[in-house]
Amino acid sequence: MRQIIIDFLLLRAQNSHPMVYLGLAFIYLMMLGSSISSISQESCGRGKKSFYVILVLALPLVGMLVYTLSCIWRADHSALLRFKPQRKQ
Repeated sequence: MRQIIIDFLLLRAQNSHPMVYLGLAFIYLMMLGSSISSISQESCGRGKKSFYVILVLALPLVGMLVYTLSCIWRADHSALLRFKPQRKQ
């Protein structure tokens, strides 16, 4: 069992198939394209857009995470107020 866990953590799959890697690459490229497309449609300055694109291209997973968190931080959450529980007095 210990060896199985070590193989899993070190990404040494026993039955890996090239189609799995192709599928993961496709998903990754779609996420990358979606992130860059979303960044280009932002209504912010050219410098900020360039920073996000460089961050996403240089450190893809970290860059996508930072951009997603910044979008969530700046989002309009007013639509969620109707789901806020009402306090009883």
